[in-house]
Amino acid sequence: MHVGDYWEYVVPDPDQAVRHSSRIVGETLLVNGLGYYKFESKTIDPPLPEVYVSYRRIDDSLNVMRYIEGGSCPTMEYLEYKLSGFDRSVWSVCWNDNYPLYTLRTLYLTDSTDDQYLGVIHRKSFGSATIDSSSGDTIYFPIGAPIIVLSEHLGISEIQIESQVPSFLVGAIINGVVYGTPTSVGPFDHLEDLDLASSISLHPNPVNPWSTLSLTLRHASPLDVRVFNLIGQEVGSIASGMFSPGTHTLPLNTDNLPSGYYFLRITIAETNIFKKFLVIR
Repeated sequence: MHVGDYWEYVVPDPDQAVRHSSRIVGETLLVNGLGYYKFESKTIDPPLPEVYVSYRRIDDSLNVMRYIEGGSCPTMEYLEYKLSGFDRSVWSVCWNDNYPLYTLRTLYLTDSTDDQYLGVIHRKSFGSATIDSSSGDTIYFPIGAPIIVLSEHLGISEIQIESQVPSFLVGAIINGVVYGTPTSVGPFDHLEDLDLASSISLHPNPVNPWSTLSLTLRHASPLDVRVFNLIGQEVGSIASGMFSPGTHTLPLNTDNLPSGYYFLRITIAETNIFKKFLVIR
């Protein structure tokens, strides 16, 4: 963890995609006498005014400890992520007794590898469990409990909650190094206040396998159009160069893409606009 680290996520809902972000804004000493990094999280598109604040630290055993007031935690913190834990390790934690979804007793993780920004890297999936009060059985992944996927070097890369569309990491800045395509400089999929293009559309969407990007430029402008998957990897390019004013149609071929959600990053001059699309087979 470093002050200034930043993570940006997308929830690729077919009706309205949502972007949210988290940033480490500083370090602070809290009332339990321990030092923590201060995280601020918010929804950036559509922009919402609410900012959610949380506090975390990493101890010498690579345990991520999260500060919590009240509940059954005598030191006012609990073990949120055991970064050095082994596959299927389970441990007890304390929790806030008033947490509205479930009573958390243990956490569960699996260690796997996946192709991400850095090639094949380790991913740990942290889930939850509860102890059934009548049978004493351990119930893994109770209803409403999130599954949090952490990727090596990147932090949280996926957030899954039952019956909800997952959140996927699309960009991050870790200790000054940029991964993927963080776009917090402005909203995506909107043309308000943009003096470069009067219209941008992608049709058909969903795509199988061809679609057409149509855009009308107000001025002669450099244009670059690239395709990214949900973890920020570039998987295609459909245009790059200087384009004249007027309407342009650019074909998009998805023959080489598996089914799923993707984004077009449309760069006009130095402004990025994002269009989500769904590939189906």
